[in-house]
Amino acid sequence: MIPQLVRRQDELDSLTSVLKEFYLARPDNYGLMDRPETDYGKYAEVIRRYTPENGKVLDLGCGTYRSPSVIHALGFQTTGCDLFSPDKLREYRNAVSGSDIRLISYDGRSLPFEDSSFDTAASLCMFEHLSDADRILTEMLRILKPGGRLIIMAPNMSGPHRGVLGLIRLAGGASRFWQFRNPWQCLVFILRALGWTITGFFRKPGTFYYMVPLMENGRFVFEQPDDDAIQMNCPVLFRNWFRAAGCGVLEFNSRCGDSHCARLFNRCLPWFATFVQIVAEKKQTFGICPDPEPE
Repeated sequence: MIPQLVRRQDELDSLTSVLKEFYLARPDNYGLMDRPETDYGKYAEVIRRYTPENGKVLDLGCGTYRSPSVIHALGFQTTGCDLFSPDKLREYRNAVSGSDIRLISYDGRSLPFEDSSFDTAASLCMFEHLSDADRILTEMLRILKPGGRLIIMAPNMSGPHRGVLGLIRLAGGASRFWQFRNPWQCLVFILRALGWTITGFFRKPGTFYYMVPLMENGRFVFEQPDDDAIQMNCPVLFRNWFRAAGCGVLEFNSRCGDSHCARLFNRCLPWFATFVQIVAEKKQTFGICPDPEPE
């Protein structure tokens, strides 16, 4: 199959309910504890570049205690926040007992912090799992101090490179890559991805692309990473949002990529970047405006 966009709000609401149930259950094969430590190191280094010494950092969508621990080791006051079940929250708090790392659960909608509480609000591989990206971005800006930085690092699920990766994996003998099961689906996705990015320049700020995850009998099928992804992470839509909110965009996919070729591609064509790495700065006030800043 080819990822299909969600067209109606009632369909998105239904998927949101299933998504919340899935994350609270947190199946054993989800793999958060298996993520390489180097991933958290790269994430923490980006935070270090944009956060004042001994600054207060919110790690939103931390999943476990691992990324807050790496950030804290750099000398920052760190709070990890996620949709934790009571059992998982207890387990992870025990794992960091003796340190001043805070782990807090939230309801998936409103962040349980006062306005202007943090120097940096960051997320690693979270936004593709959100069905209300506009709300969470607004909440992240709310809890930032004026001049604070909002950092998003996540895979670009809307990029044509995913279709190319699908062709490579299927040619190598894989039976499935993400939602792709044959080369034809990969080729069609590449064309659609180009169209999503181009039309994204003209979309109203605050509107994001949502897709139907891999599902069976009304439940998510989780076998491979990102089977549960619901939001496409189209880079230009994030940029539209930040500009409309009056934020300064300090970094837009210009420093991300695991290889020289990927970094060069992302620097030259940041709208199609293989990975999203965006840093925005909160101004004195913010609010979504009807028209984005022109090119």
